[in-house]
Amino acid sequence: MLWELCKLIVRKRYVKLGGTWDCYTCGSMIDEASKAHTSHCIPQAFGGLLLRYDLRNLRVTDFRCNVNYGGNAGVYLWKLLKEIGFVEVNKMFELLDKRKEKVDNEREFIENLIVEYRTILSDLK
Repeated sequence: MLWELCKLIVRKRYVKLGGTWDCYTCGSMIDEASKAHTSHCIPQAFGGLLLRYDLRNLRVTDFRCNVNYGGNAGVYLWKLLKEIGFVEVNKMFELLDKRKEKVDNEREFIENLIVEYRTILSDLK
């Protein structure tokens, strides 16, 4: 449920007129929702729960960049630094130090994000 909300938010935030997207890393046009991947700058396996669903960490990419190029991390990071700035990117990387810490109540953390992300999604419509 939470991941589906993340995908919907990211795709709505970055959709262009005509219902297409530009791949965040290579710029190629993505013309179908089924071809749009929601990609992480800091990979979900590395970032843990705190970064897996962090909207600052998510953008639309194509299959080639997300899967074949492993997220195209260098370009992704460079563009993210230009887009949201060093301070916000640094906040995400600071969460890496906390990724092995257990969230006090994981279920409550996820439920709270679901409520927050439903609100964000309704505001995007």
